Amino acid sequence: MKSKVALGFLLAFSITSFAFAKAKPVLEEVVLKNSQFSKIIYQSLANNIQAEPAKMLAGGKMNVITIANAFSCLESGSGAKVKYTCAILADAGWNALGSESYGAGDNEELTKSLYEAMSEKPEVDDMFSTKTIELNVADKEGGTERNQMTCMMASEQAQGLGLAAYTCQIMNAL
Repeated sequence: MKSKVALGFLLAFSITSFAFAKAKPVLEEVVLKNSQFSKIIYQSLANNIQAEPAKMLAGGKMNVITIANAFSCLESGSGAKVKYTCAILADAGWNALGSESYGAGDNEELTKSLYEAMSEKPEVDDMFSTKTIELNVADKEGGTERNQMTCMMASEQAQGLGLAAYTCQIMNAL
């Protein structure tokens, strides 16, 4: 088998294609639930994108990273009180796929920009170059809370099969 990732993605693409048929545009901001996951994303993006300073009402420090006016992360506070928050912005090309899963396959500006901004080393095979940020933590019920942001760049071969050049999906504390 050439690639477990490609096979897995093709299966996921088939499922996601069905989900996109029932997907609904994100009309309100969706804040990622896990602040540690937001911190990991912020730090990944900050390696490739300069955060913009912003003023807080109380006069504190805040830095913001925004990707294609569709995804934003902020770092606020200082020292031991630094907090991180990331959000999917409203009316920006994201689709709610159900169960706290969001996709942006129809917004190439966003998906390409987000893929390029992620500092993770891609996993590459014949069909895709995949970057993933993931945080799995135990939940209160004894299960696992899954947080994942995955962006993929399709090869020319994959694009020839009708797949988008770039696509991203976020799982928000599933």
